[in-house]
Amino acid sequence: MKWAQVTFVMVVMICVTGCWPRSSSVDIDYSRTAVPQEGGLSFVRITQDSDGVSGPRFTRISENDLALNITRGFSVADQKIVFRGYKNEKYSLYIKNLTGGRAIQQRTFSGLPDDPAFSSDGSKIVFSDRRGGGWNIYMISAETGFATRQITSDSAVEYDPVFAPGDSTILYVQRYEDQSGTTRRYLWTYDLTRDISIQYVEGQMPSFLPDGKNVITTRYNRQARRYEIWRIDLERGREFLILSDPDRDFYMAAPSPDGKTLALVASSYSEGIPINADIYLVGSDGSGLTQITYHPGMDVSPAWASNGLDLYFVSQRGSPGGDTISGGCVFGLSREIRIRAQRLQKFKLFIDGSHDLGLQTKVPR
Repeated sequence: MKWAQVTFVMVVMICVTGCWPRSSSVDIDYSRTAVPQEGGLSFVRITQDSDGVSGPRFTRISENDLALNITRGFSVADQKIVFRGYKNEKYSLYIKNLTGGRAIQQRTFSGLPDDPAFSSDGSKIVFSDRRGGGWNIYMISAETGFATRQITSDSAVEYDPVFAPGDSTILYVQRYEDQSGTTRRYLWTYDLTRDISIQYVEGQMPSFLPDGKNVITTRYNRQARRYEIWRIDLERGREFLILSDPDRDFYMAAPSPDGKTLALVASSYSEGIPINADIYLVGSDGSGLTQITYHPGMDVSPAWASNGLDLYFVSQRGSPGGDTISGGCVFGLSREIRIRAQRLQKFKLFIDGSHDLGLQTKVPR
């Protein structure tokens, strides 16, 4: 790990290259909810196959190469989650109570809603959608779901929105190609009260720290060809490298409610298992990196509950044979496997005996 400070002041497809050879005949049991390396953790299934969850999509190019077509997948607020679901050959946004019951469809009247995120009080949902040929940002009520407010209207692709603390500002990503043909992804904010948009620096998969002035984001290092975690001080225009490694990628970092711990996804390697994606915890200063999931199925899109003790994420675990794609190709058997994630499951992760995550000795405060 490295850290650095830079004074100043995405993409969707992430490619990870492995460093160790893997066996080509790996028999993985995806039906297991947990593996022995995860001893002390309790996993609770939140969604069912019938919910039609459509989250991040993965392509295992080979046993050493992994590509992730990343979307946020879902969002947590109070005692409910919102996710994109696929039912009856149509995508829509659904809300489901964490205490159980069926998922309730939100009437977004669109074809491809994605990247849903709750406001801090759970009353609104911001999301991206393709309407009229372009991807833009929209907002809808979490209670009624009928009136939709368009936030952006641009020819560039805009996606992955999140609310800032206080819910008066929306942070999102804008993607376009520069004159050299290089794909760029920049962070933008939109002030809901003043109707003002501001462009900042390159980044993707952003999340606010509790102060509302600093953002945690994933950034691609083109020279090292690796994904890193950065902190951006929007107010002072400064950038800080939090996490970088020449042999692995880090992405999708989610700050805990107190801002002291990041839950994130990193590429991982285990004996007899192809390159994988697992959940890690690390201090917001980049110290104490700790792996917490080890299942051979991929674990992605971490999100914290407001109590700072429960962690939610999208996982492949718990379904016999793993996820499948159109045509019935089973994950883990083919050398090139596309996982559409229509049947990925969400699990609630409890840290055993935890208060303050039980990480006092692992992540310095």
